[in-house]
Amino acid sequence: MRKIIVVSILSLFPLLVSDARVPTISDKKEAMDRVVWERLVHAICMVESGCDDSARNPKSSASGRFQMLKIYVDEVNRIKGKRAYSYNDRLNPTKAREMFEIYQQHYNPNKDIDRAIILHRGKVSKKYIKNVKENMRYGKEDIRCLLW
Repeated sequence: MRKIIVVSILSLFPLLVSDARVPTISDKKEAMDRVVWERLVHAICMVESGCDDSARNPKSSASGRFQMLKIYVDEVNRIKGKRAYSYNDRLNPTKAREMFEIYQQHYNPNKDIDRAIILHRGKVSKKYIKNVKENMRYGKEDIRCLLW
């Protein structure tokens, strides 16, 4: 019996000295915040273009899945302090996402959802905000939006 107890305790020893940690409430909140942010990005892409990377607005210079205007690219380059992105990068899902994140991080570092929607739109539009939020709640996942 004594031998079994010693073996049992020794088998737990690696768990006691390992640097593995139990997830905290803060970790869970950060994970949930990431999920909400991803749903926001997906919803914006769906509302703007249906996640179509080649989408072009015939009435403006808006292009790509985020329907970014040329001035959006100019502003991201200004924030970066160099010409890091071209207008054609709006059609590249990875580079468009990078530009979106740079813009949001600069003007919305706390990742406030309402502020993010307004910033992306460039103006307050209750209808647009409602469409994005409804898409966040009820929108269907689209495999095209998941391919960054």
